[in-house]
Amino acid sequence: MINYLFMVVLVLIALASLPLWWMAIQRVRCSPGSLPSNALLPPRQQIESPIGLFDVLLTFLFWIVLQSVCVLFILQVMDVAQADLARPTAAQSISMYAVMAAGQLLTILLTLAWIALRYRHVLQIFGCSTRFFATDLKLATCAFVMAVPGLLLLQWLFSFLVDYQHGTIEILKDQNNLLTVLLTWTAAVVLAPLAEEIFFRGFLQSWLQRMGHGKHRISASRLFLGGFSGIPQTPGGDIAPNERQTAGHPLVLDHSQAGWMPIILTSAAFGAVHLGQGLAPLILFLFSVVLGFLYRQTGSILLCIVLHMLLNGYSMFWVTLDLFLGSSSNSL
Repeated sequence: MINYLFMVVLVLIALASLPLWWMAIQRVRCSPGSLPSNALLPPRQQIESPIGLFDVLLTFLFWIVLQSVCVLFILQVMDVAQADLARPTAAQSISMYAVMAAGQLLTILLTLAWIALRYRHVLQIFGCSTRFFATDLKLATCAFVMAVPGLLLLQWLFSFLVDYQHGTIEILKDQNNLLTVLLTWTAAVVLAPLAEEIFFRGFLQSWLQRMGHGKHRISASRLFLGGFSGIPQTPGGDIAPNERQTAGHPLVLDHSQAGWMPIILTSAAFGAVHLGQGLAPLILFLFSVVLGFLYRQTGSILLCIVLHMLLNGYSMFWVTLDLFLGSSSNSL
């Protein structure tokens, strides 16, 4: 019953997306003088990201170290043997999930604190502006309606080839109570999109886009160590000739000039971290391409976080509904 209802809702969303796809196609056709991607979603003028390779590697180190600390906490404080981690009990799984979620939250806070201490302009760097708040919410909703039916249909087809596996679903199957639902929803719908978008879009893709702006003569030291280039610009947006670089003054850039390679590389990394979930990494690669395109054109990490939350929340809704109603119907 739940599967049929899921497909009906998916078809309704697909029908609702048809006018949006028609408008998008017409917009591209009526703008022959610009790149198709720019016609579909005109790029915003964004400040230069100060992120360097050092920041990317350090953030990844934060992530690995905190997750390792969480595992050590489980092993030592909670008196769980290392051999038991392969096949934990239901109670152990919940405890591990809660501790790992706490580690994810600490990673987010530590990363934001690092950016605030080093560059100060946290909201501007991540494109979070009250001026575009309503626009970003609208774009996230439209992107959800346009992208979700195709992605979930592919996932449904892939499920016939390889079973979809995810630790969150297994925990819900073992402990389908209100506390577990609240914990898994918080981790999957709130913390995971925050952590993943901050790292993959806010750090990795922004750094790769910065490398793609060769015309702005960003020095190798700043590409590695980070920091604003501070190259003065003419009113037209070009670099003023014969001017020295001054630290602390960001450029205003059009990141659509960086091309698609930063999006593809970031999406490949995004899919790779989800290995072990059947063929889901292929779907997540495509989803990441959508997120990467939106981030490149707008520079708004808020837009990417909201879209990511919508997809995860939509998926979790059906998983939770199926587990609870399915278990109720099986017990009758």
